[in-house]
Amino acid sequence: GELALLRGAMAILSTTVEASPEKCELSPVPASVPLQRLDRVEEVLADARARTSQWRKDRLYAARADAQRNLRELERETAMLGDLRDQLTGLRSLEEAAAQVCSGGERLSEALRSSAQAASTRAAAVAKAWDDVEQVRATRLQELHRAEEALSAQRRAADERAAEVENFFSLYQDRLGLRITRAAPQVVRVAFTLLDAAAPDREFSFELGLADTKAYRVCACSPRDPPQLGELVESLNVDPSSPSALPAFVCGMRRAFRELVSAAGAPRGGA
Repeated sequence: GELALLRGAMAILSTTVEASPEKCELSPVPASVPLQRLDRVEEVLADARARTSQWRKDRLYAARADAQRNLRELERETAMLGDLRDQLTGLRSLEEAAAQVCSGGERLSEALRSSAQAASTRAAAVAKAWDDVEQVRATRLQELHRAEEALSAQRRAADERAAEVENFFSLYQDRLGLRITRAAPQVVRVAFTLLDAAAPDREFSFELGLADTKAYRVCACSPRDPPQLGELVESLNVDPSSPSALPAFVCGMRRAFRELVSAAGAPRGGA
């Protein structure tokens, strides 16, 4: 509308300018018509200017409103962009955490596999050790059975020998007056009777013990030490482990006591 008014005002101006001066002089009365048209043009121009100014104000207000609206939208989009940036940072953190968890899971899986292999190795070692122990135990049991059998045989032999010795001593006690008793730990007292024909119950004795693990000693001879005592003890300690060493020594001591009785003037008698 404003453009149309401007065009109309320009047309009126053009018409007025193109009017001839001669025509004005011939017709003085209608000369007021161009003045009215000029007033109309001024009114139109003023209205156009007013409308243009109002249009500018409206456009400025609209532009300002659009700018404020766009600014608000820009701020909102900026806030949304910040939120998206924060979410992206969170997603990256989650991605890193997931990667760490995955790496930790792989390490844990590897540790579990290693532990399982170590457990399998230990189980195999324990099984082998158990088999070795069982084998050693079986061997030791066999050795123990053999040792028990050997010990049983030795005990039987010792019992038989003890019985023989007991029979031997019983025989000697009945026929030769020999009696053996324990005087102290590792010491025995050997006594003889039937040596003196004048006094058959008269007792001759000595104590026999160990001087150390390989030698014997004799003490407490009654009634006194026979002259052959040193020689007899020396002969006994030459081979004390011999089965005949002790019997030979006991017999030698009996003969020494009998010779002691004979030397004292006791009557000779058979025993």
